[in-house]
Amino acid sequence: MAIEVCDGEDADRPDAIVAPYGERRPGWRSAPLWSEPLALYVRPGHAPEPADLADMTLVTCGAWTSAMLAGLGVSPAHIHYGRDWRDVATLVAEGFGITIAGISAAEIFGPDVRALPIDGWLTYCVYWREGDDTPGLGRLLEHPHG
Repeated sequence: MAIEVCDGEDADRPDAIVAPYGERRPGWRSAPLWSEPLALYVRPGHAPEPADLADMTLVTCGAWTSAMLAGLGVSPAHIHYGRDWRDVATLVAEGFGITIAGISAAEIFGPDVRALPIDGWLTYCVYWREGDDTPGLGRLLEHPHG
């Protein structure tokens, strides 16, 4: 889900969203739900070593990227932001750069992109507007996996 849904009018905004850590908007609260290992997504024949990330072009989507890069201790040479993950997947598949995402994102990239596990974790959080503590939100926080 695009984090921009938080910016809509009150009637159009959801009660809560799930997004990677770092996506928080003013007036919204957050709580961690779960974490998953990170992977480097690359086109075959374009597989850098994790130490080489500083020389790479990173294609990504979302404000969580800066928190993730800081956690990994890397600073790519160039960062390009796509509107959504489908755009990122297309650019990576065409060889315009690499991306870093959770291992659950593998299905977005298709067979032309390899997922290489890297040392790091992506934490997903639930975000909700301050003061909107609903019973459904309470159940989600208590049982994040159903």
